[in-house]
Amino acid sequence: MGIVSIDGWTVTQWDAIEGFKNGLHLFTLDELQEVAINNTEESQDVTGAGGSILNSNKRNKGCNGTGTNGLLSGGLMEVQTGGKQTTKDIVILQKDTITVTADMASANKVSITKTPTGTAGAEIQYVYVKGATEVVTTYQQAVDAGEGKFAYDNKEITFAASAIAEGNVVTVYYNVKLTDDTGVKITNDASKYSTECELVYTGLAKNACGKEACFQFSVPRADFTGNFNLEMGDSQTTHSFEWTALKNKCSTSNNFWDFIIFPDED
Repeated sequence: MGIVSIDGWTVTQWDAIEGFKNGLHLFTLDELQEVAINNTEESQDVTGAGGSILNSNKRNKGCNGTGTNGLLSGGLMEVQTGGKQTTKDIVILQKDTITVTADMASANKVSITKTPTGTAGAEIQYVYVKGATEVVTTYQQAVDAGEGKFAYDNKEITFAASAIAEGNVVTVYYNVKLTDDTGVKITNDASKYSTECELVYTGLAKNACGKEACFQFSVPRADFTGNFNLEMGDSQTTHSFEWTALKNKCSTSNNFWDFIIFPDED
């Protein structure tokens, strides 16, 4: 099936958006919920006697796009923030909530679930104990347990005698270093900004006779903004994005984009 005209075709499905930088693949967005590509142009009227329009000068041609992907994309987030993903040296906040048993109360000790990281002697800093009257007492880390103080060693928190009682709730916050390559982190550095990349949209088109074909919509320079929302309400978290097409002054091509429809067998 040869295709010699865009006339009569309609885009029926957006399959994916691929991002590239100097030939390196950056991300794939393949759970697209909303896609919009906006082409803009300004015109300035040249008027004569009585304000009648004699001519119209065109200027400021442009193109921009927006969209929403149903899943988060780390590669897209890198482009939007100027940051990089890492799986090394990741520290998370751990929260343990412990209900004191009779054995714990008699020993004046509770155990936490993980090993804290940080300066020795200040790995935890504070512990919060809620008593039967719902009053919360704050304890500070020290070498030895005492009035308002607790001691820590090898996942055990020790209080002074009678400081905790059966039924009390002990809440502990502390930092834990993940084993490398078990988590991933991206940092939005205040000194770095969103970047640009090449975009290739792919999907399906159909003509008035019901025949299907593939399409590609290629943007050589898509400059992403750092404006995006990660929201969760009564529906899933989605990943939004917006970009503006840039003219390439270092190339003989001034294209904002190319739109191609071609038969699947090719």
